[in-house]
Amino acid sequence: NPRSAFRLLPMGRAFLGLQEPEPRPEQVRHCLADEDFGVQVPAESSLYDRYQLERFSQWERDRDDMIDYRLTRESVWRGRSQGIEAPQMIAFLHRVTDDALPAGVARALQEWGSRYGSISLRRTSLLQTADESTMRDLWANPKIASLLGERVSSRAALVEDADLDLAIRQLKKMGHWPRVEQHPEEPGSKGG
Repeated sequence: NPRSAFRLLPMGRAFLGLQEPEPRPEQVRHCLADEDFGVQVPAESSLYDRYQLERFSQWERDRDDMIDYRLTRESVWRGRSQGIEAPQMIAFLHRVTDDALPAGVARALQEWGSRYGSISLRRTSLLQTADESTMRDLWANPKIASLLGERVSSRAALVEDADLDLAIRQLKKMGHWPRVEQHPEEPGSKGG
């Protein structure tokens, strides 16, 4: 039974966010951020820094010695959806620009980031019964009631997409054969 030992090197710890990356001696040029939300990255910059920047910016083009990125609302929201908070984005940009991040850009990133998640969308299905009596029967059955989400009306409740197949099987066991209507844009539907 051989034993294995592993050790995280500084680059691995930096990649996992356990420490700041160690500066590489050949990196002397810093990134440049402008008031128009452009970020120019020296081509010789670390792959780690370019990877981090790409998580919340939009690549525009490669030049001989620079790579151009753009900060946009959409790119910041994409970064937020990956769990990157606006203050982390700002701190990162301060570091790679040697504290030359324009104040207006920092304010905009903070504002864009704060808007992420103020409205939520989730995929659910609407379970709707022909009458209130049938819905009461469903709520009274613990096996199906546990799959019902928010009550929308006396004849309707939400079912999370992850629970939909189980809810359909459970309804069939109860003697109900639900009609499942697909969204017009879903594969296999007549509208898409």
